[in-house]
Amino acid sequence: MTEPANLDRLEERLGYRFNDRSLLQEALTHASAGDANNERLEFLGDAVINLVVTEALFRNLPLHDEGKLTELKGVLVSRNTLKRVAESLGIAEYIHTGSGLPSGSELPPSVAGNALEALLGAIYLDCPDDTRLHRARHLALRWLQPEIDQLQHHWGRTRAKQELQIWCQRELGVLPVYEVTNTRDREAEDRFTVQVRIGEEVFTSAAAPNKKDAEHAAAWLAIEGLRASGRIVE
Repeated sequence: MTEPANLDRLEERLGYRFNDRSLLQEALTHASAGDANNERLEFLGDAVINLVVTEALFRNLPLHDEGKLTELKGVLVSRNTLKRVAESLGIAEYIHTGSGLPSGSELPPSVAGNALEALLGAIYLDCPDDTRLHRARHLALRWLQPEIDQLQHHWGRTRAKQELQIWCQRELGVLPVYEVTNTRDREAEDRFTVQVRIGEEVFTSAAAPNKKDAEHAAAWLAIEGLRASGRIVE
């Protein structure tokens, strides 16, 4: 088992001190290590993180419909996302496994993500009844914040062309036109500059390493401009 000093360091990374260390130990014990493992805590933690993420998206993105919220939630609670969060917290080195599995950095990616859910379940149980959901929410969102920031940026940019086209067809009966206004040499960081034209109106240009990304960025800027002028109201 991991020594207390090491668990102190893990608790610092998590931002939480356990009242019942046995819950922490259980959350870090993979099924391959024996009967007292983290699968039940993982089951609880999965429910908690789904609730926390769902509530956060609902409160913070009031203009998004159910389909968009579902898509965003699916990304944030996916195995890949939880694996990255677990890696950022350094959880893998504390997980106890049986002889059939490697340990530390050699663990299968899903094991650390599952342990992250188990840790959240353990924290939920360790807290007093009147504070457990508040505490679990605070910690889960803190752990996930880098992923949330990256997702909001990526999601908005990659879907901007589709959103702009739908709006143009519905409101104006035209399609947006993307025009390359400048091309720099291959070594340039922002090689392509693209502007969007909607009818006779030209919007702010955007630059990116390739034409596709420049078009996405230009569409996103056009949408922001239309929102600022009150023409897109969600």
